[in-house]
Amino acid sequence: MKIYALMTIHNRKKLTIECLDCIYKQTYANFEVIVVDDGSTDGSKNAIMAKYPQTTILKGDGNLWWTAGMNKGLRYILNKADENDVVLTLNDDTEFNSDFFTKLIAIHLKNKNSCIGTLLKNFYDKNIIEDSGINIDWKKYLYNIILYDKNKSLITVDAISCRGTLIPIKIFKKIGIFNQKRLPHYFADYEFFIRAKRVEFKLFISYNTITYNKEKLKKKNDKKMGLYWKMFNIKSRSNIFNTYYIILKHSPSFYLKIKNLFHYNFRIIINIILSKKQISALLKIYHRKK
Repeated sequence: MKIYALMTIHNRKKLTIECLDCIYKQTYANFEVIVVDDGSTDGSKNAIMAKYPQTTILKGDGNLWWTAGMNKGLRYILNKADENDVVLTLNDDTEFNSDFFTKLIAIHLKNKNSCIGTLLKNFYDKNIIEDSGINIDWKKYLYNIILYDKNKSLITVDAISCRGTLIPIKIFKKIGIFNQKRLPHYFADYEFFIRAKRVEFKLFISYNTITYNKEKLKKKNDKKMGLYWKMFNIKSRSNIFNTYYIILKHSPSFYLKIKNLFHYNFRIIINIILSKKQISALLKIYHRKK
């Protein structure tokens, strides 16, 4: 059984090489690495080829974003993979232990009609758990974090991120690839797994298989962005077009579509009101100081 390890990169040469270091130290030997280089200008391609020439590098023009980049890699994989092979989706800002692939394959062999995600911890502080699984409350359209339980090894979830997730080839052949037209950057992974679960594939997070996240500043920087940026920018996790699409496409009933749109729009209005109040308060403080 072959693992196709897939990730997209853009101008993060050091992180990319460190992630590849983890991959090429794996105890499980039957794998191929596919890197989609979306227009990097920092010498990432040359650095990869110098250290790991066996890596397959696919070229992008800098406008693929995450979803189209992953799909480019998936089309390459699907043209050559066997039915029983698997895809391992990765981010280049993650690291993992040398038995990572071996553990995932062992779980996969016991749960063949499943996608296997991994416990996400902070690389800089290993005591911080960043993702221990998500359940979706479709009655209120809320993504609820599952509390980590060290006594459990495998839990059922409703959606998975693609930071270290094993996906059988047959799932892509049944439901297709990621939705790059509607979800060019964020939410494409969650939407894919929602589709997979709807056709009775199971979704798990393995607490015994850990991915370490090196993403240090992005979440903090998101908080500093204005409300308009958060609502409409392609890089924003809170992009409203992504949210509307998920609600309209995947809410289990017409009633819940309407209800979820109401809940979500209400939250937007509250955020706008709070944002205006915060701006007004800051302006008052500024004028007092003057």
